[in-house]
Amino acid sequence: MWGRNENSGIVTGRVTNATVLYKKKDGKCTQDPSLLRQEFVGNEFVAPGEWALLVNEKYEIPCEKAGL
Repeated sequence: MWGRNENSGIVTGRVTNATVLYKKKDGKCTQDPSLLRQEFVGNEFVAPGEWALLVNEKYEIPCEKAGL
């Protein structure tokens, strides 16, 4: 999804779906749906961007399915 200036139509940034997978100290794995936002400055996207946590619930998944 692209952000654009409403007057000029110039790209100002982008947002993409992302999922963070991690293994907790108790050995259980969690999937956390999120968004990654990046601003467009000059002629490039600013890295690394910022994570925006969604209202979605985190949930446990089998660690072998997560590759962890």
